[in-house]
Amino acid sequence: MKQQLSILLNDPMVEARRVYLYVEGAFASFIDPLYKSDGTTYGCITPTAAIGIATNIFWKPEMEWVVEKIICLNPIRYETVLRNFQQDKIKDVNRPMILGVTDDIQQCHTRILKNVAYRIEYTIRLTKELDNPKLTIDKYLGQVRDRLRKGQCYCQPYLGCKEFPCNFRESTKEEGEPGAIHKELINSRDIPLGRMPIVNYEDELGNFQTLFKQATLVKGVMDVRSLYYK
Repeated sequence: MKQQLSILLNDPMVEARRVYLYVEGAFASFIDPLYKSDGTTYGCITPTAAIGIATNIFWKPEMEWVVEKIICLNPIRYETVLRNFQQDKIKDVNRPMILGVTDDIQQCHTRILKNVAYRIEYTIRLTKELDNPKLTIDKYLGQVRDRLRKGQCYCQPYLGCKEFPCNFRESTKEEGEPGAIHKELINSRDIPLGRMPIVNYEDELGNFQTLFKQATLVKGVMDVRSLYYK
């Protein structure tokens, strides 16, 4: 999802509300573009993937999600799987692509994450003033929490790719405390995650851009907000 770069600025005139989301899944894959051919995942969910999960749950064109913090609750564990990749490209969107055992299918090993769980802290805010006075950020906040309570979503959220769907709910206050983070992460040194996509946005010319920053997991916590200003 594309956002305006204005989210990188502290605008005291813009009303915002906090949302805390808990997501978990058996497997996840957030491919590092530097190792795309090798299929190597980041060690933690990326902020852009976190925005994708949130917009799959609730989306409005006049509202945006901003990731503030990501807390990794489970220790980082990897697994290698063998996957099939189709080399042909779709030439005609009106005709189905027939997949078979051909020379165009290539098998590659992919390094993925397993048994992941995250607490993701968001800010939701309106990107423009609305004509309808009944539509406020508090109304959207209520709709988001209602969906989380009922387990409803616009479409099924997933962890990096659609092969790995995730469970989600509103996170509890206790999950934001250090005691909820696995002791292996609490006692570890800072874990460098590499150059990670932080947010997708449109520049002044309307071109699609991605902001990349060097991210670090400090005692299981990634302070995403600080990366906007580095």
